[in-house]
Amino acid sequence: MNTALLRGAVDAGDVPGVVAAVTTRDATIYEAAYGVRVLGQAPSMSMDTVMWIASMTKPVVGAAAMQLVEQGKIGLDDPAARIIPELGEFKVLEGWEFEPGGGGLYSTASDYLRFMRMILDGGRGNGNQVLRPETVELMSRNATGALRVAMLPTQNPVLSRDAEFFAGTPKTWGLSFMINEETAPTGRSAGSLAWAGLANTYFWIDPTRGIGGLIMMQILPFVDAKALALFYAYEKRVYESPA
Repeated sequence: MNTALLRGAVDAGDVPGVVAAVTTRDATIYEAAYGVRVLGQAPSMSMDTVMWIASMTKPVVGAAAMQLVEQGKIGLDDPAARIIPELGEFKVLEGWEFEPGGGGLYSTASDYLRFMRMILDGGRGNGNQVLRPETVELMSRNATGALRVAMLPTQNPVLSRDAEFFAGTPKTWGLSFMINEETAPTGRSAGSLAWAGLANTYFWIDPTRGIGGLIMMQILPFVDAKALALFYAYEKRVYESPA
């Protein structure tokens, strides 16, 4: 599916290493890993390489929070500071989110695919009903009204370039996911869920097509031109491949 594309990016020196995979609701249907974990060191990338996923932590934490909502322990309209008082002290810069408590989780591609499959399968994962189907549906709806996702201007070019996915395609936010409201140039269906992490880790979940994909690198800055181009080319190739 993407062997030549991914291997070629590593061979050309565009990225030191990359892991990519595609899943359905039931199982992984493609996986690949090329290059090295750390530039200049021997260990190779693999599906079990531990990666810093940074803001890809948000959907995982969001799902955990929605479990608490289901259990009646918190409400969606409760002030966050009631649960974590320190949050009342933080200010949000325009266009940016402040992420207290450090830089997020670490995960492997294999583990993150399990989370994606759970969302694709209406909250069911590993034989357990992790979330109710109606909760997943709620998480997958526009939660920001008329507001739309705009370009995020960088505050530190060493860490991130100016970032916007699919400029010109209207996008909104659900509960933890960015949602594209029209079909993306890559072929991603309208209503798909996605986000990314600072070290150029990216994922999307397409409920309409019943697939999800991820591609994970470990380089800075975020949306590095070559890393972003590889992500887009990979996703486009996924949708061009025979079912």
